[in-house]
Amino acid sequence: MDGQTAYICSSSMVCKDDRDFDGNGTLDPIITIEKKRKRYPLARLNNLMIQMPDIKKKFSSYGDFSNRTIGQIFSKKQLNNAKVKLVKTFKSSYFENEGDGRFSVHSLPKKAQFTPVRTMIAGDFNKDGNEDLLLAGNFYAVNPSQGRYDAGYGTFLTGNGDSQFHSIPLTKSGFVVHGQARSMKVIKDADGRKLVIVARNDRPLQIFQITDKHQ
Repeated sequence: MDGQTAYICSSSMVCKDDRDFDGNGTLDPIITIEKKRKRYPLARLNNLMIQMPDIKKKFSSYGDFSNRTIGQIFSKKQLNNAKVKLVKTFKSSYFENEGDGRFSVHSLPKKAQFTPVRTMIAGDFNKDGNEDLLLAGNFYAVNPSQGRYDAGYGTFLTGNGDSQFHSIPLTKSGFVVHGQARSMKVIKDADGRKLVIVARNDRPLQIFQITDKHQ
């Protein structure tokens, strides 16, 4: 579909309308979940009314709004003006450059999927000749009805040199990041030691020393 909108939908996960449904000159993103081939809004009625005040004229109560599909909330004309895009995965992944302009996508291990990854650095941290990954993230500015994304405490992934990574437990890696990590850098101090500096929202820097080898 053509138009000023973006309607993003996966087969079983999340859909999103970026349409100016209330005609105020700004785009209105609507997240929806697909169940049994029908799409329902993820947001509650009060959240939609904040975004689009006119919607309260159509639904005066939660009972009236409950179990309404996206097609019952918005008109066919509104939805027909949407631009459709597919979301195929929400997994944290990396792209492998295969040369000749070709890239392959690899999902990271399960422990890298617990929370949004907001910063990542690569390097041979365990000195085995293969690239490893350090990841950190979390995100607290989430609607209370969804709950904040705070399940991450930093992740150390060792690479095997063949596009595969293995997660190392926090108790073995010593890489434990608290809070919302937003940036990481590897530096050398005056004594030549390699350090990982982690910047976090509203918290002091965390500093880790890279030792010779992680088991």
